[in-house]
Amino acid sequence: MSTRTYSFNITCPHPDCRRAICLQTPGHHTIGFPGSEVGDTYIARVGSGFCPACGKLITVKQEGHADDLGSAEDGFRENSEIKVIYPQEAPRTVSDEDIPENVRNDFNEAAAVLPASPKASAALSRRLLQHILRDEVKVKAQDLSREVDEFLSRPGIPTNIRDAIDAVRDFGNFASHPNRDKHTGEIWDVEPGEADWSLDLLELLFDFAYIQPARTAHMKGKLNAKLAAAGKPPMK
Repeated sequence: MSTRTYSFNITCPHPDCRRAICLQTPGHHTIGFPGSEVGDTYIARVGSGFCPACGKLITVKQEGHADDLGSAEDGFRENSEIKVIYPQEAPRTVSDEDIPENVRNDFNEAAAVLPASPKASAALSRRLLQHILRDEVKVKAQDLSREVDEFLSRPGIPTNIRDAIDAVRDFGNFASHPNRDKHTGEIWDVEPGEADWSLDLLELLFDFAYIQPARTAHMKGKLNAKLAAAGKPPMK
């Protein structure tokens, strides 16, 4: 075990804390595996420390690439991914009844498998994204990349959704992996953060495609009832 102390800027995963903290982890287990290229080593490091705000134990895992196992003590060669592995957070869920049940179920499944398999989670999210674009937004293109282009070409798409969907497309690197947008349900390697960001995008789309239209229809119905009571014609 390494005795070197590492620091990680994370959000405390304990539900009664949830503060942004700098976690100090004085002890680590580090292992390395040969990478796909000469001189490349895939590093996995596990360390534990105590939240400076609530004092509770947190265990993190850091994964990435280095030139060799020894050089990982000084820093990963490329951007590494940091995950909290204890305590495991409960998966996020959606329950709004304005969202169709099959869509809620697919999202909740994608969120539930995220800690164990970001690849599987991202595949479920891509498939669900395509379902929303085809069945709710009524795009006509035949693969996900072109469907996204068609969706973004339409007026009235909020800026936050444009930015989020562009980020998912950049993460997915559809241009370099054309099969990824043609076979959306298949398992592909994912970039760090890609699966989380895909879930974030879906929640934005749920609000855009299901929740806000339902609320608008409800408000319109209430107004039309008042208009009818006053003997006036309904809104068109």
